[in-house]
Amino acid sequence: MPSSLDNQKELLQRAIAAEESWDLDLLISLRTSDATHQLLPKTLDWPELDNAGVKEHMGRLAPVFKGGDYKIEIYSTVHDAEAHQASVYCMQTATTATPAGDFAMETVWLFSFTEDGTKITSVKEFVDSGYLTGWLAKLQG
Repeated sequence: MPSSLDNQKELLQRAIAAEESWDLDLLISLRTSDATHQLLPKTLDWPELDNAGVKEHMGRLAPVFKGGDYKIEIYSTVHDAEAHQASVYCMQTATTATPAGDFAMETVWLFSFTEDGTKITSVKEFVDSGYLTGWLAKLQG
């Protein structure tokens, strides 16, 4: 029987693969029904999203990224078995055919998991706020 940490590691890989492929149904299925997602730093003033909010937000961005060369390059992953958490430092990149141009943003995700490691309970996503706000402004034209 796999340990909670084994489950957590496998779930994290599946979640990142779902994000990279923009499989929103799979991504949401890996989360608890009351899971939350917060884009940080707080100076961005983005609301914390529930699963429906995540699906709606990512659904608006999917046409820009899905089916293209969107990639997540993992630089570092740290798991805390006792706290049921993991952190991922990565670079998200994509070539886009939008006024915003290509996308390349450093990100740190902090994942929290259920005790058995089989579902994600929350994601805190720290982004390069200057880059993201500038890129989104160009995207919106």
